[in-house]
Amino acid sequence: MTNEKAIQTILSLIDSSTASGSMASIYACEDVIEQDVLEWVEGDIEAMLGQFMKHLKTNSDRYIGDIEGTDPTMGDELTIFSRRLERVMRAMIEYVSAREKIRKEIESER
Repeated sequence: MTNEKAIQTILSLIDSSTASGSMASIYACEDVIEQDVLEWVEGDIEAMLGQFMKHLKTNSDRYIGDIEGTDPTMGDELTIFSRRLERVMRAMIEYVSAREKIRKEIESER
Protein backbone atom coordinates (compact mmCIF):
# COMPACT_ATOMS: atom_id res chain seq x y z
CA MET A 1 0.00 0.00 0.00
CA THR A 2 1.27 3.47 -0.82
CA ASN A 3 1.22 6.39 1.58
CA GLU A 4 -1.30 8.13 -0.67
CA LYS A 5 -3.64 5.12 -0.56
CA ALA A 6 -3.24 4.90 3.22
CA ILE A 7 -4.17 8.56 3.63
CA GLN A 8 -7.20 8.14 1.38
CA THR A 9 -8.23 5.13 3.45
CA ILE A 10 -7.76 7.01 6.72
CA LEU A 11 -9.88 9.89 5.45
CA SER A 12 -12.62 7.49 4.35
CA LEU A 13 -12.58 5.54 7.64
CA ILE A 14 -12.59 8.44 10.09
CA ASP A 15 -15.40 10.99 10.32
CA SER A 16 -13.36 14.19 10.44
CA SER A 17 -16.48 16.32 10.98
CA THR A 18 -16.22 15.50 14.70
CA ALA A 19 -13.54 16.95 16.96
CA SER A 20 -12.19 13.51 17.84
CA GLY A 21 -12.32 12.30 14.24
CA SER A 22 -10.53 15.41 13.03
CA MET A 23 -7.79 14.92 15.61
CA ALA A 24 -7.46 11.21 14.80
CA SER A 25 -7.24 11.77 11.05
CA ILE A 26 -4.69 14.58 11.43
CA TYR A 27 -2.41 12.49 13.66
CA ALA A 28 -2.81 9.36 11.51
CA CYS A 29 -2.12 11.17 8.23
CA GLU A 30 0.87 13.02 9.70
CA ASP A 31 2.30 9.77 11.04
CA VAL A 32 1.94 8.06 7.66
CA ILE A 33 3.69 10.98 5.96
CA GLU A 34 6.48 11.14 8.56
CA GLN A 35 7.06 7.39 8.91
CA ASP A 36 5.78 5.71 5.74
CA VAL A 37 2.70 3.52 5.95
CA LEU A 38 4.62 0.25 6.24
CA GLU A 39 6.61 1.52 9.22
CA TRP A 40 3.46 3.08 10.73
CA VAL A 41 1.49 -0.18 10.78
CA GLU A 42 4.42 -2.08 12.28
CA GLY A 43 5.39 0.62 14.78
CA ASP A 44 5.07 0.62 18.55
CA ILE A 45 1.41 1.43 19.29
CA GLU A 46 2.25 2.62 22.81
CA ALA A 47 4.65 5.22 21.43
CA MET A 48 2.05 6.31 18.89
CA LEU A 49 -0.62 6.68 21.54
CA GLY A 50 1.85 8.63 23.63
CA GLN A 51 1.41 11.58 21.28
CA PHE A 52 -2.26 11.75 22.31
CA MET A 53 -1.32 11.69 25.96
CA LYS A 54 1.16 14.52 25.37
CA HIS A 55 -1.60 16.49 23.64
CA LEU A 56 -3.95 15.72 26.53
CA LYS A 57 -1.40 16.78 29.16
CA THR A 58 -0.54 20.03 27.39
CA ASN A 59 -4.19 20.99 27.05
CA SER A 60 -5.13 19.82 30.55
CA ASP A 61 -2.35 21.83 32.14
CA ARG A 62 -3.33 24.91 30.16
CA TYR A 63 -6.99 24.54 31.07
CA ILE A 64 -6.36 23.83 34.75
CA GLY A 65 -4.05 26.83 34.88
CA ASP A 66 -6.88 28.96 33.53
CA ILE A 67 -9.30 27.91 36.27
CA GLU A 68 -6.89 27.90 39.21
CA GLY A 69 -7.73 30.39 41.88
CA THR A 70 -11.35 30.66 40.86
CA ASP A 71 -14.48 29.37 42.51
CA PRO A 72 -13.93 25.69 43.41
CA THR A 73 -17.53 24.87 42.48
CA MET A 74 -16.92 25.34 38.79
CA GLY A 75 -18.93 22.33 37.71
CA ASP A 76 -19.67 23.66 34.24
CA GLU A 77 -16.02 24.25 33.48
CA LEU A 78 -15.06 20.82 34.74
CA THR A 79 -17.80 19.31 32.58
CA ILE A 80 -16.31 21.05 29.57
CA PHE A 81 -12.90 19.76 30.58
CA SER A 82 -14.28 16.25 30.90
CA ARG A 83 -15.73 16.43 27.40
CA ARG A 84 -12.37 17.53 26.04
CA LEU A 85 -10.71 14.53 27.66
CA GLU A 86 -13.36 12.28 26.19
CA ARG A 87 -12.75 13.64 22.68
CA VAL A 88 -9.04 12.90 22.99
CA MET A 89 -9.76 9.34 24.11
CA ARG A 90 -12.20 8.83 21.23
CA ALA A 91 -9.57 10.18 18.85
CA MET A 92 -7.12 7.61 20.17
CA ILE A 93 -9.62 4.83 19.55
CA GLU A 94 -10.38 6.01 16.01
CA TYR A 95 -6.67 6.37 15.28
CA VAL A 96 -5.94 2.80 16.35
CA SER A 97 -8.97 1.49 14.48
CA ALA A 98 -7.84 3.10 11.21
CA ARG A 99 -4.27 1.86 11.72
CA GLU A 100 -5.44 -1.69 12.33
CA LYS A 101 -7.69 -1.72 9.25
CA ILE A 102 -4.81 -0.51 7.08
CA ARG A 103 -2.42 -3.03 8.67
CA LYS A 104 -4.87 -5.85 7.86
CA GLU A 105 -5.32 -4.60 4.30
CA ILE A 106 -1.53 -4.54 3.82
CA GLU A 107 -1.27 -8.09 5.18
CA SER A 108 -3.96 -9.27 2.79
CA GLU A 109 -2.03 -7.76 -0.15
CA ARG A 110 1.10 -9.79 0.65
